Amino acid sequence: MIKKILLFSVILLFTMGFVCGALTSDFKAPNGFEHSSYLDENDSINIYCFKGDEDKLFLIEKYDDEYYGDLFKNNTEYYYSVTSLGNNTYMGLENGIIQSGAVMEVIEHNGEKYLVYTFLKDTSDKGQIKDSANYLTEFNKLNNVEPIAI
Repeated sequence: MIKKILLFSVILLFTMGFVCGALTSDFKAPNGFEHSSYLDENDSINIYCFKGDEDKLFLIEKYDDEYYGDLFKNNTEYYYSVTSLGNNTYMGLENGIIQSGAVMEVIEHNGEKYLVYTFLKDTSDKGQIKDSANYLTEFNKLNNVEPIAI
């Protein structure tokens, strides 16, 4: 039950608005992740789950600064903080009742911007943060893209 609540809260956090248009499916996910049609119920987001661990999520969706720009800004009112991990990759942390977050970046591909991120179930687990950053690096290499400045 707690897994479903955490999953719902992170998806809700990162999908505050819908960006119209279908998302390209020609991206390659990092090794170990499989596309999840169970979770992916619309065309504006691609969700990948790690084989054997439904808590490890890798998500790609169209980026629009109007909807997602605040993900890259600190907000003390909502106990949300952002830390740069270098190379235009960031860690966003919600430090409220549930301490969760994401390692995220924005890429440009075929003239479109995309938000790419991994969910952090436990923000105190430094290994999980490092793994998440490595997943983004692997994604960038597989798809020949680089994170852009926001």
